[in-house]
Amino acid sequence: MTIPLNYRGDPSAPPTETSSDDTAAFNARRKTGREGTIFAGGDYLFRIFPTPQRVFFIKIDTGTNQSLAITFGLLGLLIQRLFLKKKEDARTQERLASYAGKRPALLMSESKDNHILRRDEIGKPVIGPPSFWTGGKFGRWTFRDAKNKKRMFHFEDAANFRAAVEVLRAAFGDELVVRARYDEAKRKIVKMKA
Repeated sequence: MTIPLNYRGDPSAPPTETSSDDTAAFNARRKTGREGTIFAGGDYLFRIFPTPQRVFFIKIDTGTNQSLAITFGLLGLLIQRLFLKKKEDARTQERLASYAGKRPALLMSESKDNHILRRDEIGKPVIGPPSFWTGGKFGRWTFRDAKNKKRMFHFEDAANFRAAVEVLRAAFGDELVVRARYDEAKRKIVKMKA
């Protein structure tokens, strides 16, 4: 599901925790399926606001409809495509529109899945290319949290990939490792040559 960015604000302003500029953010999906099967975990779309001090993760959408489609096979996929996908896309667009222009700190109470990681709790940030094994057609952002647990977020379109590269570079500087780039000729995310 591709979600238009609909950014507002001054792109030349540096990101801060108190500004209402949401151009310094991007959307990425986190799939967690470690408890038993892939259906036991979650599939969350987050709006991520990196700042020099902290990174805000604001939940926009859950992928429960996608899990339903996978669980019930072709019939579930048909139900999901015909009936549920359009409604969920509309709800996601409404939520994005209502979040536009608000400070990330004010959005923390919207969901129990919203959370903040301090900048020093994020180690080894890497923007990687698409992978057959881990998914993420438009690349992924991985890092290690304070407990040294690997977290992976997948980009849903090239616009979010490019926005992530820009704002994560501003927040992490030289610590961020970028192993992928957008190739205009191929119109896709490709692995960078060493």
